[in-house]
Amino acid sequence: MSQTPDKAPAKAVSKEAKQEPKIKKAVDLMYLGPTIVGVARHSTVFKDGKLPAKAQACINELPMMAKLFVPLSDTPEAIKELNKDQSVLRTVYSQVLKKFI
Repeated sequence: MSQTPDKAPAKAVSKEAKQEPKIKKAVDLMYLGPTIVGVARHSTVFKDGKLPAKAQACINELPMMAKLFVPLSDTPEAIKELNKDQSVLRTVYSQVLKKFI
């Protein structure tokens, strides 16, 4: 006797295929790094996360700098982290100071 394959997994796959991909919503970003003349001032908000070319060039030169562009909803937690001596954001802030200031 032959057994028929279980059809439940096929239904699960087709159900997943029907789900529409999640669209990422553009969010406003606040720059929490040090002021870099001609690039960005501390606490500048970038509408819809669109960074100017000069800011993007700095990120290309020092990729960790991207961590200092924080969604507005995460700003309070990020500021708390910046105030901790051994935090990641504090280290990135220091590296940006050394590189661009």
